[in-house]
Amino acid sequence: MTGIAPLNVGFDNIVNAERIIAIASSNPLPMKRLREAAVRTRKLVDATNGRRTRALIVTALHGSEAGRSYD
Repeated sequence: MTGIAPLNVGFDNIVNAERIIAIASSNPLPMKRLREAAVRTRKLVDATNGRRTRALIVTALHGSEAGRSYD
C-alpha cells in the first residue's frame, strides 16, 4: 500500500506511519548516541516543542536516499 497514513505525534506534528521502523525510549545510551548522530548529520526532526524528549521515532529513508550508506 502506498500513500500517507498520518500518525499524530503531538504538538500538531504528524509522521507517516508506513515509514516508521522503530519507536524507542530516549534514555538508553545507544539511543542518545543515535540522536546525537542524527543532529550531526542534520537528519533530526525535533518535534518536542521545547519539552523533554520521551521517545525517538526512527523512520525509513525515502526516494533517492534509499540505498545510500551514511557510515
